[in-house]
Amino acid sequence: MRRIVSVLAILTVVSAAWRAAPAQDVDLQGAWLVTNITDAEGKEIEAQPGLYIFTETHYSIMFVPGTDERAQFAGSDPTDEESLGAYKTFIANSGRYQVAGDQLTLRAYVAKDPDYMASFPNNQAYATVHIAGGDTLHLTYAGEFFLSGIMFTLRRVEGSRVP
Repeated sequence: MRRIVSVLAILTVVSAAWRAAPAQDVDLQGAWLVTNITDAEGKEIEAQPGLYIFTETHYSIMFVPGTDERAQFAGSDPTDEESLGAYKTFIANSGRYQVAGDQLTLRAYVAKDPDYMASFPNNQAYATVHIAGGDTLHLTYAGEFFLSGIMFTLRRVEGSRVP
């Protein structure tokens, strides 16, 4: 009986340590295409073009939010209205990132939004990240960020991972 109690005690300690252990850092290096977007209520949104690129320490993100395709310019010299419309239908920023466990922190050096860029290095955006099968990335934004609660599903571009 004592052995059973000892074994159960050991299993309890190991189980608690397993649950308390931090998640392993996620290796994001490579290029990732946006394949799906799920809004904060769990509704799937048709993914527009998007590309996330991660090096060892830096990132670059460009994507088209929403479900509407971007309007093309009527001619070779776009009007101010066309240019403003194009500006509003595109997200772009680049900078440094860190991963701790499954938590991603982004800090933009440069961004399409000058207010976001101007607050560097305190312009942090947060997301939870999970890689499934080695080539599918689930990235869920968190915190006080306009994308908070939205999950992007991305597929690693073949051959883009840095060895």
